[in-house]
Parts: sequence; C-alpha cells; structure tokens
Amino acid sequence: MSQDQLINACLDKMKAAGFDRVQLELDESEKHELNQQHSEINLLRTGFNTNLQITGISDSRRASLSLNRLDSESVDQAIADLSDMAEGSPQDDAYDIAPNQPAEEFTLGAEQADAGLMYDRLSAFIEYTKNNHPTTILEEAVIDFTHHKTRIVNSNGVNFTVNQGAYNAYAMFTSKSGGDTSSFNYSGFSSTTLEKELQHEAHLAELLKQSEEQVKTRQIAKKFTGDLVITPHAMDDFIGFLTSNISDGQMIAGTSIYKEAVNTAVTSPLLTLHCQPRSTTLASAYPLTGDGIVAQNTTLVNKGILNSYLLNQFGANKTGLPIALNDGDNMIMDAGETELDDLIAGVEKGILLGRFSGGSPNDKGDFSGVAKNSYYIENGKILYPVSETMVSGNIASVLKEVNAVSRQQVDFGNCAYSWIRSPGLVIS
Repeated sequence: MSQDQLINACLDKMKAAGFDRVQLELDESEKHELNQQHSEINLLRTGFNTNLQITGISDSRRASLSLNRLDSESVDQAIADLSDMAEGSPQDDAYDIAPNQPAEEFTLGAEQADAGLMYDRLSAFIEYTKNNHPTTILEEAVIDFTHHKTRIVNSNGVNFTVNQGAYNAYAMFTSKSGGDTSSFNYSGFSSTTLEKELQHEAHLAELLKQSEEQVKTRQIAKKFTGDLVITPHAMDDFIGFLTSNISDGQMIAGTSIYKEAVNTAVTSPLLTLHCQPRSTTLASAYPLTGDGIVAQNTTLVNKGILNSYLLNQFGANKTGLPIALNDGDNMIMDAGETELDDLIAGVEKGILLGRFSGGSPNDKGDFSGVAKNSYYIENGKILYPVSETMVSGNIASVLKEVNAVSRQQVDFGNCAYSWIRSPGLVIS
C-alpha cells in the first residue's frame, strides 16, 4: 500500500468511526549510527522505522495514539482503540486540528549519510582525545545520521511533506589521575555537513581540557554572595524557565509569573532571544509546528522585552491569546559586546557554572542546586575547579540582572548561546 493509499484509507475509516476532525502524521525514518566504547569504534548499525500518529476529535473529545504496524487489520484495531479512548476523555471545546493551508513539500539538510566521513570524524576524535588528553576516558561517543520523510495530512485539507536529514554527535567523558576522578561531562551537537572535526564543535575541545583540570577540585572557603557566569552548556536551565512559564501548562493554569508580561521587561535589556525554526544556520530547523502549522521565525525577547507567549493551538484556544508560530525552541541569543575574558575579569567573587544539578525551580523561580564542572572566580581570575558547591537564587532575577553578555557563542545546531554574567547569587 502506498503512502497516499494508507493515508486516504485511514482518513475514511476515522470519519466512518465518527471522528469529525482527524490529523495524521506518517513518519518514515532511516538512521545510521556509529558508537565507540573503550576508545574503539565497536558498533555500526542502521535502523528503519515507520510510525503513524493518529489524532481524532469527536464531540469535543480528543484522543491520539501511534502505531508502527500499518497493515489494514492493525489500523482498524488502532481506530477502534482510539474511539474507546475518545469516549473516555473529557470534553473541551479548545481541542482542534491545524487549519487548511496550501499543500507544500519541504526539504532540509542532507539527503543521505556519508558513512566514510562519519567514521573518519569519530576516529579522529578518539585519536585527538588520546593524544591531547591521556587521562580522559571517553565513556561514550556517538555519531548518527537520521533522515525523516514525514507526511502531515488532516481532514481540513492540510497536506505537507517534510524531507529532513541531519548528523548528530555526542560525547560523554571523565578524567582519572591516581585515585582522583573528575565529575562526568558531556556535549553534543547537530550538523548538516560534519564539516568540522568533532573537537571543534559544541566547545568540546575546551570541555575535554577542563575535564583533566577537574580531577583536582576544592571546596570554597566560605559562603558568599557573588556573580554567576553561566556557560552556554548550562543556559537551558535558565532560558527553559522562561519558555516553560510562557507555554501552555503554566499559562492555562494561571500560575505563570509572566502571565501578563507581554510588552514588559522580563530580562535584562542586554538579552535578545529569537526562536528560529526556519533558521538557515541551525541544523535542527523545521518547517512546521507540532500542530502542523507552517512555522515562522520570531523574536521572543527583544532587549529584555517579551514580545509573545509560546502557546500552541490548544493553549491559544484555552486562554484566548495568540498562537505561537513555532515550538519555542531553536533558540538563538544575540551575541553581546563583551569579550569573554573581560566578562570574567569583571567578577570580584563568583562561579563559572559549567553544569547545574538540582531540582526544578518553584513557580516563582527560586532554585538551589550543585555547581558541576564549575570554577571559582576571584578578582577577575579563574582560580580552581570547585566541588560540593551550592548555588541558590531566583532564575527570574538572574535573567533580569544580567550585566554582561559575551561576544563568543557556542552553536549546538539546535540553539546558539553566549556566556552571561549575573550578580547576587548565594554560593555555599
């Protein structure tokens, strides 16, 4: 059965089952993966997967499920199960599917894997680590290439095809010297070309160097209030608080601290944040939102001012506020005007935060956790890696009080962040 035959048959069967609105997403993926363990490439595998996501709305009741067996009998059983699920779900007039839009086919990234290049890049990275960081152990290093062909079709006449391929690489490592061991660290990125050696992506070369340094750590002398320099690798913990608070969950519940914040300052004027699903530089660009609506680039925060919320179709219908034409990701931070060395030189006492380990912040943004892969800074100099060091504060305040943003950035392929500095954190 062809894609069109499967989709048309499924639409007809869903309508016959009593669903008045139907949306289907058929994804065919091909994944090529290389793994290393113990400094040797020991796994090469290729996987193929087909998945059909079915969503139906009937009498303002919504149900959704996915299946990977696409014979007629399996599809019929899935629709029967979906009908039972819908009958048991609550009614909500906010449920909907994507509106009609002109049919379009999108092609992004690479069409197929360059297996030879994947092998060369991973081999070279293993050798680089051995030669330059002999005390560092690559616990895991992976390169994969995944290509998706996705069809999104619904009963409103939506008919999109997305062809997309990208490489993804990831490394996790720790260092050992004598009886001392560093905390593990990791980094990863997405790319459409694998143009660079792996150590030149995602700040990996610097993180490997730091891993060796972090074998010997020290506790800070005493509790103090000082600056926090947040690295690009730790940024999601802070930007994520903002984006989650302007998304469906908190906005619908009315618990967001930003619930009436559009056109007001939510961060320092030094911060500008863009959601760029249609980016020409990020490998994880995407043409459609999760709802199946053509995505658009937006500036979420412009010099500190919040421009919009990040509500999907359901959230917008529930709150009566505008829908976001992206999924609130593919975040790009505008580079700042301060050199990284100068940003650190401006710290009297503080912490360079490489990684944060702690519970989720409360609704107001109060947080406390351990600074991992981090350094103590005093009088503008990075003095030593720290151990068992707690950082406490309020994320909303951290974002509002940012007083420096670096010119330097790290591009992870799905986001790009600078280093930022913020005062008033309790370090203990």
